[in-house]
Amino acid sequence: MKLVICTQYRENYGTEDRPYWKMKGGNVYVVENLTMSQAQKAIASGCPLFRV
Repeated sequence: MKLVICTQYRENYGTEDRPYWKMKGGNVYVVENLTMSQAQKAIASGCPLFRV
């Protein structure tokens, strides 16, 4: 089984008082060879399971 995680970051083009957030680049991470148990844990707990 394979898990694909797509990320994106935002940059603030405004000020602290009037923020203007704009979506920018990001990354795609592929976690391969997951067991069914690992996939179920990922679904249950989300990305904190994969912190670096």
